[in-house]
This record gives sequence, structure tokens and C-alpha cells, in this order.
Amino acid sequence: MKCPKCGSKNVVPVIYGTNKFSEALNRLIREKELYLARPGAEEKCPHYHCNGCRRNIGTLPILIGKRGREDYRDIVTSIELYECASRGPDELTIRIKKEDGRISLQVEPCFRDGFPVEREMSESEWNKVLNILYEKAYLHEWKRVYGEHVLVLDGYERSLTVTLIGGRIRKYVYDNFDPPYLKEMKTAFQPFLKEAQLALRKIMEREFTTFI
Repeated sequence: MKCPKCGSKNVVPVIYGTNKFSEALNRLIREKELYLARPGAEEKCPHYHCNGCRRNIGTLPILIGKRGREDYRDIVTSIELYECASRGPDELTIRIKKEDGRISLQVEPCFRDGFPVEREMSESEWNKVLNILYEKAYLHEWKRVYGEHVLVLDGYERSLTVTLIGGRIRKYVYDNFDPPYLKEMKTAFQPFLKEAQLALRKIMEREFTTFI
């Protein structure tokens, strides 16, 4: 486990209030090999504590607010992954939207008119994406902006935008700094990117054949 916010691997298990304290247990807490959670932390059930940024991590993908207790995987309505190199031709847009029982997928891997992939997704594909984002990549624990103090820009625009029921938006920007779980997040979209690359290759081959 690494911290989804700061990337530190200096994380320790969380324990909750217990009446069975011992000198050995107290020593582990003092030496920061265990973390004793405060009352109320059980609500999201954090499994770990980061000694780097002092946050509880490894929580359940639960949003607690005015609407009560909601599982992120039940309230996501759309996802957009966007990457663009301002100094080159590379651009990637992946849009997934669930509306009126229909799940649509659009993938555009470079500057072109139209989408090489534009089709309906299955419920199982949708659920797999959500499970990777919230169980493997801990998206609900990401910071909204990574590398906010970086002074030198690398010419890239990169973001992941998630829309929830009620129009609530969670946008994660990582232009100049890789989030700790970026690799895990990208595995959710890798099958669609491969599908788009294959479709784009067929388009280019058809255009080349027409040209000659």
C-alpha cells in the first residue's frame, strides 16, 4: 500500500479503540508502527495511516454528505479521461456516459474528425471500470491537483473528470506530476485504448489504399 495523496510507502495499519492495551501495543503505537484511530473514523473504515502526510487511507469508496452515505460506484454517471501534448500531435479523449439505462463509449486517440470508437458498453464493462478506479486506484482518495507547486511546465494537459448523480463533479488534474496510482487507474481504460488504436489503424490503411 502506498499513499494515494503523497505517494509515501511509510504506511501502517490502523487499529480502533480497544480495551486490551498492552505495553507491546503501546510501544508499536509510539514507534508509529500502528496507528490508533480516533472515534468516528470507522465510518469509512480506513485500513492504513500514512506517516508521511498523516492521513488515514485505504478507505471504502464512500461519499458522506447531504445525501447521506453513498457508494461512489453507485452514483457515477460519466467519466472522461483527457491527455494532450501541446507541443505534439498526441491527444487522447475517452468518454464513458451512463444515461437512461444506456452506457456509451467514445475514444479518440489523436487529432481527427470523429471517434475511431463510438459504441455502447455493457454493464459488466462499466462495472469493471468503476471497480478498478475505486478499489485498485483509490480514486476517491486522490488529491484534486497533483504537482501544484511545480514551476516548470512540461507542455501536457492531463485530467480525469468524474460526474456524479446530481451534477456533482470530481476533477483530478495531474498535468506535471504522476499521481501514485496513475498506472492502476490507466488499466481501467487500456482495453478501450487498444480498441481505438486498432480502429484508427484500419482507418489509416483504408485512407492510404484510397490515396494510391
